[in-house]
Amino acid sequence: MPEFLQFVFSGLTVGAVYALVALGFTLIYNASDVINFAQGEFVMLGGMTTVFLGLAGVPLPLAAALAIVVTVAVGLALHRFAIEPARASGAVVLIIITIGASIFLRGVAQVVFDKRFHSLPSFIGGDAIRVGGAAILPQSLVVLAGAVVIVVLLWAFIERTLTGKAMIATAANEVAARLVGIDTRAIVALSFAISAAIGAVAGILDCCSDCSRLLPQATSPRNTRTRSRS
Repeated sequence: MPEFLQFVFSGLTVGAVYALVALGFTLIYNASDVINFAQGEFVMLGGMTTVFLGLAGVPLPLAAALAIVVTVAVGLALHRFAIEPARASGAVVLIIITIGASIFLRGVAQVVFDKRFHSLPSFIGGDAIRVGGAAILPQSLVVLAGAVVIVVLLWAFIERTLTGKAMIATAANEVAARLVGIDTRAIVALSFAISAAIGAVAGILDCCSDCSRLLPQATSPRNTRTRSRS
């Protein structure tokens, strides 16, 4: 039973990060019918930029904020210079463009950063919390809380603001939204920006969480590789 609970806690932590990635995918697809295969690179950019800014002496909160800004700028550039000029093309062309952008961003990151695993110090310290014989790190609670806060804020933005309503209208029928005066190009660009920001936050949270330390059989090759991140 303790091992089962341990896997549940670790799965919830990792699943919260994946949920944010899926949220970014869905946001862009609903607004533009584009499947953004570069979403994973937004996650990578958020985490890696935060790590290397932190190594350069930038305080962690400021490094995280700057990483989100950088990732949003990359998302807007992807939309402006790659997606928007090809909007009249078919879905296959747009998919190939996002795959190409993913490969490009990955290559640039390997040159600017490196290819090693990295991690960030925990936002909060403290010993693991014992529940039913299993352990959960306080940092895992931060990851779960962060994911919940982002989901709630995004829901409030979409449901309670005029811009959010415009995003819903664009997702439902882009032509009709344009006819009633909605700037659909700006709405799609906004969806890329929000998706990039969510991806960056997911990357930062992922770098701060290391569930492998609490998993049973932590000496397996996979877990040893994960724990050797530096």
